[in-house]
Amino acid sequence: MENLIKLESNLCEELSIFRDKIDHWDKKSAYEANKVSAQKLSNHIVSSNSDNIPPEVHEFQDFLLNNGGRTGGWTDFNHQTFLKIRRRYLSPNLKKICSVPIYLRDQFLQEVTSALCLNSSEEALSHEEWLVKLNKLEESSKNAINEYKLYHKRVQSVEEAEARVGSKVNSGKSSNRAHQRPQIIAWREAKQRELDQKLEEERKKIEEQQRIEELKRQEHIKELKARIEEYRSRKETLSKVKDGAQKIHERIVNSSKKTLTELDRNRISERNNHLIQLQTKRKLAKYRELEERQERINRANSKFRIQVKRDPDRAMGYTELWKLRIQAQKEEKDKPPQIQPPTMRILSDRPQKAVPEWRRRISTS
Repeated sequence: MENLIKLESNLCEELSIFRDKIDHWDKKSAYEANKVSAQKLSNHIVSSNSDNIPPEVHEFQDFLLNNGGRTGGWTDFNHQTFLKIRRRYLSPNLKKICSVPIYLRDQFLQEVTSALCLNSSEEALSHEEWLVKLNKLEESSKNAINEYKLYHKRVQSVEEAEARVGSKVNSGKSSNRAHQRPQIIAWREAKQRELDQKLEEERKKIEEQQRIEELKRQEHIKELKARIEEYRSRKETLSKVKDGAQKIHERIVNSSKKTLTELDRNRISERNNHLIQLQTKRKLAKYRELEERQERINRANSKFRIQVKRDPDRAMGYTELWKLRIQAQKEEKDKPPQIQPPTMRILSDRPQKAVPEWRRRISTS
């Protein structure tokens, strides 16, 4: 009963997915709807000071605008189902920008196509490529925004320091201004160089970190490929060993079959000969038994044979029982008649069926 309930729930879910898919076919393209929403979102994000925004952010916003927003032109249900299936095929130590491994990609695309009722696996592959590019652009835009914020803070601190120095200079005597101006310019250049140096160091640090992570990812991919190759080679060797063992087993079985067939033939011939001998012995024993019985019957007949002579007078005369019956009838006739009650008289006067002669003989005998 529980299995039937589970099966019913699974079938209901599949039917709901098919119903949603058919409804989306009847309606307008979801890609255009998401594109319009992405256009509104992009118009809302882009402000008047768009010149100060880093190019990575512009690229990320343009990608969202031209490719159907956060869901890539798919519905929220299909996109979330795609992400749920994708998480099962990605190891937790891989980043979002990484795609599904090559040795699992075909299985992943087939599962997505069957779960979302897509026309072909190419749609799932294009959505996977779109998601990887989206994650890369999003990560690069976040890094660019962080660098921009850091640079803006540095510039703001420099401007505040310059304002404080300028106020001190302006508050001094006018005679010292010409003497302090080259010092201020030198200090400003030194601060700018220091700021540029720090930004360059941070940029190099970020690039180094990204390079290290990329190397780790490449090493992980190489390790996975090595494991796959090792697994394939092991499987091939096992299959070869298994095939060799199977061939040896078949040879042994065939040779044993030949020997067994010869032994079986000998055994069958011996058994048939034994059965034929038993059958002949039984027939001979039965024939001897019949002959002995016939001899006993003949001897008995010769000993107790009686010659009976027929008596025709006895065959034509009355039997003793019949004589007694005739005598009884005569005695009844000689007796005086007795008065019978009216009921008995009526019964006796009734006509009754006569008993035939042959029946009388049988009843009397």
